[in-house]
Amino acid sequence: MHRESVVQICLVDMAGKSLRVSNVVIDTVILFNGNERYKFTAGVTNSSGICTASFRTFERRRIANQRLSLMDYNTTLEECDDAVLLLIPSKDEMRRRATAARIWSVWRGIGLHLRALRSRNGRVLSNDLKVELAKGITKVSLPCRFLMV
Repeated sequence: MHRESVVQICLVDMAGKSLRVSNVVIDTVILFNGNERYKFTAGVTNSSGICTASFRTFERRRIANQRLSLMDYNTTLEECDDAVLLLIPSKDEMRRRATAARIWSVWRGIGLHLRALRSRNGRVLSNDLKVELAKGITKVSLPCRFLMV
């Protein structure tokens, strides 16, 4: 992955039209030799249905996690592939993460639980999307189905 990489993810419907859904949590799977190495939250969509994350966003999360688990986070992002997977975790997946996080940190678990409650991930379905990140900004349209619940 390039230090200059920035990914701008725009939710779109199946016809490619912008889906203006805020508060959707988007995950990024960082690959190493084609295999999953890290999974980080890229961020949350704004009112335009857009989420932007940079190399520094992911590097800060990797370093924070490395403080807790050195051997699990010892591969630098520069060593990782330029290709990443983008995905929208389900509300159930987000709740499972919050429950698991409470084992290690009550406050982190509570934060993840609140994020799951506030998110609109239960309203959006999407397949994983593999993307090649370039140096600079890579704009990505992430096709989704919006559920009327």
